[in-house]
Amino acid sequence: SFWMFGVVAALSSWEELVRNFLTAQEELERSGKEDPLKTVINVDLAEPYIPKALQEVKTLNAEVLRDRAKKETYKLGTVPDGVRFLIATVDTQGNRFEVKVEGWGEWGENWTIDYFQIFKPEKGDRMLDPTQFAEDWDLLIGRVALKVYPLADGSDRGMPILITGIDMHGAAGASDQAYSFWRRAKAKGFRNKIRLLRGDPKLKHERWRETYPDSQRKDRKAISRGEVPVIGLNSNTLKNEVFVSLLKAEVGPGYRHHPKELIEDKILNYFDQLTAEELVDGIWKKIRARNEATDLSYYSRGLWLFKKCDRIKWDETVPAFAKPWDENPTLIPLKQGATGDQLAGPPKERRKLSSLLA
Repeated sequence: SFWMFGVVAALSSWEELVRNFLTAQEELERSGKEDPLKTVINVDLAEPYIPKALQEVKTLNAEVLRDRAKKETYKLGTVPDGVRFLIATVDTQGNRFEVKVEGWGEWGENWTIDYFQIFKPEKGDRMLDPTQFAEDWDLLIGRVALKVYPLADGSDRGMPILITGIDMHGAAGASDQAYSFWRRAKAKGFRNKIRLLRGDPKLKHERWRETYPDSQRKDRKAISRGEVPVIGLNSNTLKNEVFVSLLKAEVGPGYRHHPKELIEDKILNYFDQLTAEELVDGIWKKIRARNEATDLSYYSRGLWLFKKCDRIKWDETVPAFAKPWDENPTLIPLKQGATGDQLAGPPKERRKLSSLLA
């Protein structure tokens, strides 16, 4: 037997080849998934497929992203028109948590809503230490998961966080603390609103996979007994998709917006972080020390997929959490005091928000 590629195969018409290519291209634009296009190029056209990240790697740099941000009119910490729901992600460092909140709209359009660091605990003058102190992890409920951001339309309404994903890796001890934290969060009603994340190099074709790891070992106290869900993320594939979305120069499906305030922040160096890696032999590798913004971006995309947002038919049935503002039941009147800081306090307010997002 032998195989003949589509261009010369008798059973493949030019119309079919063009249709397959355009359909795959549309899927790439809509969801950022390159596999369908790769199949068309490899199988139908018998050509090697070069990932978009490699094709365009020299066309994207921090200055390009800064120039685009200068054109944005929305303010950091507010929810602009077009955002349907918010996803928060947390990167665990030795002395802090790095936090990014992204807004997602129709067909994967994306806005950076907030970016901040948590360095200090509630009490005392010490630096945060996620490897040792359980109370440091508990800060993530009030300061992240329960935050509410005001809509930019001046209607005194706020949008809560739909789901928060937390990197469970870091220095020795961080993973154990993460398992314990998730159990406490579950007891407070956040089982489906807070999830642990980790990069999973074993994932090849899947972009994400939820597992229940068992970390019982003879040489230490058992921290997880297979009851804590962990979302494994295919870092290389998801970073490819983030990079492709950063390449988009025209506002629309998959485009990434960044507020101009982040240009002036010389401590975060946000745009340098977004371009701190390069693709080498199919693997993303750091070319600068700080890449937290890159990691947080692919965490958010992973959670976007986990919530099946790539399958939403925006011109048909839309989930309640992704409906337009005037139809969205998760929005909260800010005049009731439902700001992030206040919601982190009284148990009554916490229950209110948890019930709205259930």
